[in-house]
Amino acid sequence: MLTHLLFIPFTKILFVNGIITKNRKPIVLIEAKLNEETLSPNLVRYSKLYGDIPMIQVLAKTAYMDKHKNSLIVSAADFFSNFS
Repeated sequence: MLTHLLFIPFTKILFVNGIITKNRKPIVLIEAKLNEETLSPNLVRYSKLYGDIPMIQVLAKTAYMDKHKNSLIVSAADFFSNFS
């Protein structure tokens, strides 16, 4: 099992900020936003393109979490609080 976390700076190939892959196959898309509480259209589009893979949108806004079947919009503080 080979897993990678790739952050993609402004590229014309893929308009999301990051991808987690497993065996070179995308399994999670990641987008960083200032305070947008609705999913990025690019996240939704690329999630569907890769077979409805999960989406995470991380916000600079504090104390926010909105979890759905295939997506999570969460404040950076809450998201990274589990990484200790």
